[in-house]
Amino acid sequence: MYFFSIVVVLGIWGLLAHWTGLPQSSVRVYQFLSACCPSECTEEFNGRGTFTSLLVDALNGGAADLIEHVTLGGVCTFIDESLGPWDQLPVFRTNVNSFISLRKDVPQVPDGVLGQLPFLFDAPGAKLPLDPSFEPTNIPDWEEHRIVEPYTTEDNLGTFKILQQLEGIRLVRSVESEHMYHAAMESKSCELTALGKRYWHLTTTGKI
Repeated sequence: MYFFSIVVVLGIWGLLAHWTGLPQSSVRVYQFLSACCPSECTEEFNGRGTFTSLLVDALNGGAADLIEHVTLGGVCTFIDESLGPWDQLPVFRTNVNSFISLRKDVPQVPDGVLGQLPFLFDAPGAKLPLDPSFEPTNIPDWEEHRIVEPYTTEDNLGTFKILQQLEGIRLVRSVESEHMYHAAMESKSCELTALGKRYWHLTTTGKI
């Protein structure tokens, strides 16, 4: 059992410097995230601190947004939701008006792809009509568009529909294939994303 805290020096000093009249280089803003209050002890599981394990998972991508930025606010949210209301809760204190990215990984989608959203959808509530011409295999001379063994079974078809839903909310992704369709037809595989792993743990521990 131990008390654990981290302090992140953000370097957001422009506004404070303006308020205090101090040079920008002399003002720093701190954010505090700790496993618990000073009078409390943290939980351990299998010899590892619960807070520390979740902190590592968060920094490894569990707390990342779509463009893979990890902020301390995202880390706190990740840990708080993973622990649940009946477990120890982290203590988070800050006085900043925006968060600085602690780390950045390879984005799940390129910036250019996100930039296409306004061109694809006229308004946030707009629908983009689709038809068979969008399907890359829907051409007469497409060699891979064929029936192959093993053939579709009802059980696997139901499972695949669930996997596609999970892929749509960033919990599952195909491995070594661009789309889930090709992953299935080429006998590839799919896996949980960092976010999916987080919800896997929440499900298996009965928290959702």
